[in-house]
Parts: sequence; C-alpha cells; structure tokens
Amino acid sequence: MKIDINEYFNDVTIEYHGQTFYLDFNMAIQGCWVFWEYGKDYWNEDILRGRYRVDTDRSKILQKCIAHLHFYCGN
Repeated sequence: MKIDINEYFNDVTIEYHGQTFYLDFNMAIQGCWVFWEYGKDYWNEDILRGRYRVDTDRSKILQKCIAHLHFYCGN
C-alpha cells in the first residue's frame, strides 16, 4: 500500500493491490468528503462519503477508508 497526501491534507491517493483510490476533502459541496476508485464516477460509484466540520480529524477518516479497502477489494 502506498499513500500520498498533499501538503494541505485535502487530496489523498492510495495505491492498494494494483488499484488506485482517491480521498478528496475538497469537494464542490462544502463540508463533504468522498472516497472512490480511479476510473469510476465519484458521485454515483463512491465507496464511502460523509460530511465533516473544521474540527473533524481527517486522519480518522483516512483510517476508516483504509480499513474499508480490505472489504471492498475482497481481501
């Protein structure tokens, strides 16, 4: 697993078992985050999504997404 986080922690790329996933905290809808697989529609085929506030711990959301990859990828 390879994880790249930009300097503002609003865009995260995860490479996992040959697949690429994105976690985006900078959505057009303010206060929303979305986690999806590269090549799929993040509005209609997202894996996880949720709302956050300024005081939300983004690292906990990242941990939740990583934990969910095991389920999503069938491992």
